[in-house]
Amino acid sequence: MTTVLLTGFEPFAGDSANPSGDAVR
Repeated sequence: MTTVLLTGFEPFAGDSANPSGDAVR
């Protein structure tokens, strides 16, 4: 989970919609 938050462009838990990237935006 932390890795996804750090990257921001990787899918969240393998999900197509990546909330991390949306939050970074």
